Formats: sequence, structure tokens, C-alpha cells
Amino acid sequence: KAASTGAPAEATSQQVIANDDAGVAGGEQDAAGADDDDEAAGLPSLFDAEASTELCTDASPSTTASKPMRSYSIAGWSGRTPRQSLEEFMRTRIWGKKPPQDGIKYSRVRPAEGKRHSACVLVPMPRAQGVRRFDPNEDCETLKEAENLAATYAMMQLSGEEDKPGLCRGLPPPFKERWQQWELEAANKERDARRELVKSRVAFVERMWRTRPPAPVAAD
Repeated sequence: KAASTGAPAEATSQQVIANDDAGVAGGEQDAAGADDDDEAAGLPSLFDAEASTELCTDASPSTTASKPMRSYSIAGWSGRTPRQSLEEFMRTRIWGKKPPQDGIKYSRVRPAEGKRHSACVLVPMPRAQGVRRFDPNEDCETLKEAENLAATYAMMQLSGEEDKPGLCRGLPPPFKERWQQWELEAANKERDARRELVKSRVAFVERMWRTRPPAPVAAD
């Protein structure tokens, strides 16, 4: 009788997992951009201070040194850079009429290794919420590209669902594509977590069924 009860539980698990798989879809768009590293002139930055070259973490060796680097060149792009978009987003959606005095700061994550550069962004939050740090954990060919990548990652983390589509569309093609890849990776991670949760619940029910005490035998 225990064997016949386990089969519906397994079927239920497979059905839930199949429904989860059907809900995740994604695709990547082709990145555009020339090899030139210089950013085209866009709207002026809200914060004109130069990026800090201080380290925001320890100087441990890069864990991404063996990974191939994407190109984030935005030569020919006439719109806002990711840095400018982050500043505008924070001013209009987060800070309001009282922007912090310190503003957004960019820092190297570790010393440059050849042509590999990495950066994080430190974003002051309103109402005594402190400073939040965003690090995409990815090397870029230039420090400027690394800072723009950090800004893109910060916007994705800070924005609400209603703001994400518009912010993503306004990015230069290489950064828009990376945003979409991050979202796809997050969706896949969430799907896998749900599948593992379903499996663990089914396994728990099966263990409880197998170990339950036998029914008492009625006396004659």
C-alpha cells in the first residue's frame, strides 16, 4: 500500500517542475558598439567629480581573471551613459528634492591586472539608510566600462518592476544586453530553487509515509 501512495506524490512533483520550466523563457540580443573606447557626449553628469581610485574591497587576486571579457564600448552612442542614467534615476525616483551631499562614488574593486579593470559603485540612500555597494563582479577592458557596468547593475537592483523596462531600453546596446542576461540568470536561479524545494517536500512526505507506525491490530 505504501508503494502505491508514493507514485502520485512523484507525479505531482514532475507536474510542478514541468510547469515551472514552462514559465521561464529568455533570449539574448546582439550587442552593438565599435572598438573605440571613448564615450560619446551625452547629457551632463549630475556629479562632476572624478571617480575615486581607492579600493572598495581588499586587494585579493581576481576570481574572474580566466574568464573572457565582454566588450562594453559605446562609441557612437549619443544617449545617456549608464553612469548618467543611474544619477538621474536616483535623483528622480529615490532621493527626491534632497540629494545627499556626497553623491555617487565609484571605486576600483582591485588593482588593474593588465587590461582587466573592475569597479563597484557606492550609492547613498535616503532617510539614514546608509550607503549601498553594488559590484557586478566582472572585469572590463577599461575602468570607464567597469564603472558603467557597475552603474547598470546598481540600477537593476534598485529599480522597481515598473521602472526596469524603461531603464533597460535607455541603455547603450552592450549594457542593455547584459541587463537582460542578468535577469535571465536570476530567473533560472529562482526556477532551480523552486524545483529543489518541490523535490525536498516530496522526499519528506515519502519518508514520513514509509516510517509511520503500523496500524494497530484489532483484538479478537
